[in-house]
Amino acid sequence: MEYFSTLIKQDPGNYELYQYDGVVKNNLGDREGAIADFDKAIELKPDNSELFQNRADAKFNISRLAEAMDDVNESIDLDESNSYAYTTRATIKLKMSDTLAALADLNKSLQLNPNNDYPYAVRGDVKTMQKNFKEAPADYNKAVEINAGSTENYLRRGNARLKMGDRAGALEDFKKVAKSGSKDDYLYGRLAQSMAKAKFYTESLVFFDALVNSNPTKANFYVQRGVAKENLGRVLDAMVDYNKAPELDTASVEAYQNRGSGKLKLGDFEGALKDINTAIKKRESDDEAYFIRAAIKIALKDYEGAVDDYNSAIFINLDNIKVFANRAYAKSFIPDAERMVDDFNYALLLDPTNEDIYNLWGDAELNLKNFEAALKTIRWP
Repeated sequence: MEYFSTLIKQDPGNYELYQYDGVVKNNLGDREGAIADFDKAIELKPDNSELFQNRADAKFNISRLAEAMDDVNESIDLDESNSYAYTTRATIKLKMSDTLAALADLNKSLQLNPNNDYPYAVRGDVKTMQKNFKEAPADYNKAVEINAGSTENYLRRGNARLKMGDRAGALEDFKKVAKSGSKDDYLYGRLAQSMAKAKFYTESLVFFDALVNSNPTKANFYVQRGVAKENLGRVLDAMVDYNKAPELDTASVEAYQNRGSGKLKLGDFEGALKDINTAIKKRESDDEAYFIRAAIKIALKDYEGAVDDYNSAIFINLDNIKVFANRAYAKSFIPDAERMVDDFNYALLLDPTNEDIYNLWGDAELNLKNFEAALKTIRWP
């Protein structure tokens, strides 16, 4: 950027220098600086379609959507053949939840320039969101075909394949990203999170390790690595990461919440309760924290308290199926059999094939000494 600043001082009337400087700043995350550069470039060259599109991109990145839309519309008015402007407008429309209009712009962009991989990738994302799994793969495949060197294309396709149930294909794409040789922390973070979400925990640890090594003071990377370890059954190893995270960031809700969960698994119920209370105090709107605290209270035989926490979790997130099932289980200790049945029935209404719900119901019937009901409810292997 200093290079362009020097050139601008030498030639302050050259709009392209402001444009190049703005593009670099936008790519580096300096959105306001980029917008200031594009403002100056537009002042010097107000009939340039690309400049308005550039400024729209920068404004989109800081959620100034209405302004971004004005700029990209101006870009298209100045040059209706600017395929990139249609793609930019599509991404803005997607953010505004106008999916059909976004698809129309992506189709227009590809009509003007069928050799650009990005509109294909975005259109694949849109079709995946619409659960159009028949057509989405062709768009992702085309994006990869056009630009096989793009790690972004493989990462997008891998995430889409997960949603389509193609775990083997997703892992293949993730491995291609991993073999790219990139040392970009942002890419590593997205890849690690995608792998962890797909329950490829062992593979994700390679990238979480790299992120921790290159960012030893960032608490969130320790938490994410700890979660992967915990899901592999390495709870003690996970606790090392969970203990490190609050040291680095005492404001991190996730650090206390995950450490509390780890302590619960290790049987340190009082320590777990202390951590979860801290997490809830820092952020009262997290249903998962109340869910964990309820489990701790069950372990401490505070069943009424557990039901209260499940109530709080449901108030925050009415769609969390596991909360209804676990509240029902807690009610079996009070006992509150009638309302217990209502909760289990509601959970199964939301997810009728979930065997964990049936098994939890069976355990609840055992608590109530309803042995016949338990035998009928538990899903035996």
